[in-house]
Amino acid sequence: MEDRLKINDNIKTAMMLAVVLYHCCMFFTGSWFDRSTPVFSANYLSVFARYLNTFHVQTFAMASGFLFYALKKEYGKYSGNFRVDIGKRTKRLLLPYAITNIVWVLPFYIVFSGFDVKAIVYKYVFGCAPSQLWFLPMLFWLFLLAYVVFRKHRPSEVGLIASVLISIGGGYILSTIGVKNVLQIVTAVRYAMYYYFGTYLYEKEIKPSTSLTVMSVIFSVGGFALSSQLAGSNLFVLKAVNILVSSFTSFAGIFMVYGFANLIGCKEDNRIWRGLKKNSFGVYLFHQQLIYPCIMLLNGRVNPVIQVVICFMVLGFISSGITEFLRKWKATKVMFGL
Repeated sequence: MEDRLKINDNIKTAMMLAVVLYHCCMFFTGSWFDRSTPVFSANYLSVFARYLNTFHVQTFAMASGFLFYALKKEYGKYSGNFRVDIGKRTKRLLLPYAITNIVWVLPFYIVFSGFDVKAIVYKYVFGCAPSQLWFLPMLFWLFLLAYVVFRKHRPSEVGLIASVLISIGGGYILSTIGVKNVLQIVTAVRYAMYYYFGTYLYEKEIKPSTSLTVMSVIFSVGGFALSSQLAGSNLFVLKAVNILVSSFTSFAGIFMVYGFANLIGCKEDNRIWRGLKKNSFGVYLFHQQLIYPCIMLLNGRVNPVIQVVICFMVLGFISSGITEFLRKWKATKVMFGL
């Protein structure tokens, strides 16, 4: 069991790095940063970013569900006082969300995008588009749902199918009727199937073979290529097919990462990887806003790939330094969930 949790921890760290890399590449899509547009065209980086987006956060959601169920099953957590458990999860997820928004994300947004009250209220007060922090309230809702569901049920094939139907169908319906994504409630519905998939993988003790892992790579890349071709169609049938293909592609990507992580196993961590695992949450909290000055300094001065590499390294170093600094005091450790 301990080895499985170590592997899961490696998956979460790797996906955190994938999120950072994704954001470093997103500038070259041409519609990510308001203050500047790419001087050099780099469509290959845009494609790479879109591919990462098919599985990186989805895999993190899976790993979160995996950890939830492991702690519940093996250590009896999340089976006691509902109010106490929800209070702890609020402190772990929503408190860092609120504090980081106020002292970090909002100041950067105002500097680089202007003081637009309506946009600030919509994005950050209602939490409909709170930059990289959207994952925290979404994860809170998924925890709450899992807490209730798994009080009386165990992960099963029927439950997994039901979660897929609810996520795909419910997500589509909520978006179609125009439900506002307040505190990422709509996103939580869409990601519930990935969280459930993590609980299922733990419960069934699934250990993917090399052949299944290779197949998942093929399906992940192939699904992404097909979805890219279907994207933008106005035909309802093709839109529906693309929703199914995109969901299948994400599951294939999740299984790809899960497979490789299990094949590699839990070898002895080196010093750098231990540091990344220790500071991964802080890197997630602080990294995106550091990309903005990097873009302003490097755009048009270096090759796009070099720009991405420099940004990635600088972001990791500075955000890790901020995390280590904030960890020195108990108050800031609690406020930022470190």
